Amino acid sequence: MNPRKDFVKRFYYHITNEYLGNKIVTLSPRKFSPSRPVEEPKLSRLCVAPSVPHCLVSVAMCGESKIHIYRTFNKVQAYYPYGVVDSHVTKEKWILFPIKFILVKEISIPVHKFIQEFTHGIPDKIRESQIFYLNIFKNIFNQDGSFKKK
Repeated sequence: MNPRKDFVKRFYYHITNEYLGNKIVTLSPRKFSPSRPVEEPKLSRLCVAPSVPHCLVSVAMCGESKIHIYRTFNKVQAYYPYGVVDSHVTKEKWILFPIKFILVKEISIPVHKFIQEFTHGIPDKIRESQIFYLNIFKNIFNQDGSFKKK
């Protein structure tokens, strides 16, 4: 199956627990990732989202606590995912080619512990908690990862 292209160019965000540098870095698609569930497609890709809050919801489910937030250096086109059960919440898209990113922010966030305790691994509760935390993240962070002013 081939993913469908989104023809709108925009900035996308990618999060990782690895520090890749604070200058411009080129990231390449990967077939495997420690945070990618085994049931997802084996297509080489970079998972991205249109905003930092959407990225944080996905990392909250993966268990990372120290995260490095990277943004595409330029506006780019991405692809719609398939076989990713939470993409309707995370707004995940895929980039299928090497591309330049720049570090935007580094944060520590232990939300995954609360989600795991609340859901006990039950899929329906996990989805509910993702939506709940997405709303919290949208109130804390701007789309670009900067903190909202009170």
